[in-house]
Amino acid sequence: MNEREMIVSTDIAGLRKAWVERVMGFQFPPAGTASAAGTDEERYVKLFQSLEAVYLQATRTGAGTGQDVADMIAKARFAWNSASDAAAEGRYSKAASTLQTLASGGLLQDLLKARRDATGVAKPTRIMAQRKFLLTRWARIPGELRAELQRLQQALEQNGSDDDPAALVAAIDDHQQTLLAGLRDEIDAGITAGEVSMLQGLRQRVEQDRVLGLLLKAPAIDGSRFKRVFLDAMDEIEKNFAA
Repeated sequence: MNEREMIVSTDIAGLRKAWVERVMGFQFPPAGTASAAGTDEERYVKLFQSLEAVYLQATRTGAGTGQDVADMIAKARFAWNSASDAAAEGRYSKAASTLQTLASGGLLQDLLKARRDATGVAKPTRIMAQRKFLLTRWARIPGELRAELQRLQQALEQNGSDDDPAALVAAIDDHQQTLLAGLRDEIDAGITAGEVSMLQGLRQRVEQDRVLGLLLKAPAIDGSRFKRVFLDAMDEIEKNFAA
């Protein structure tokens, strides 16, 4: 396994196809053979991953759940289960479309707001302070990640293990920024709802991220720093929420 194999994944935007085929052993299909089903499946998986934590939080039941909230929960569960059933049958276009409607229709956000208003979990002033801490702390992460990426690029340039280290590092940066934005939105939704129990699942997502995993074996740097940047921020946000 060489240094290139330790760094990248086939799902990084802009990654060179020839590099992936040679190092990762992945063969891209010939031009014109890519199926719509494959694209739809990928879209469904991404939607599922981005919505799951918010969906579970929004649809949890408990004491004090009024009829209006119960009706909204039933509607959200019906949509979620319909998407799951469609995906199980291989109808990924339908599954992705259903989740996209659930995401953009505002039902989950309405559920979170209704639950907060009904239970009075957190006062608006406290929520504002917690969201401010989230946004301020999260804003530091891109700079921390790019400092690590600069060290990685320097290492690649010195050992000559990639033809274009700058482009490779830029692609990894794109992946990390996309991951970062999705995590921030889910944590923000949890704070608005008055709890951050979803952080456990989000930590697991970071731990299992393929690109961050490959960076653990990056040459001449401490690749664990990439994961720690994410996880340390989550720890601080959780402590702030509990304070």
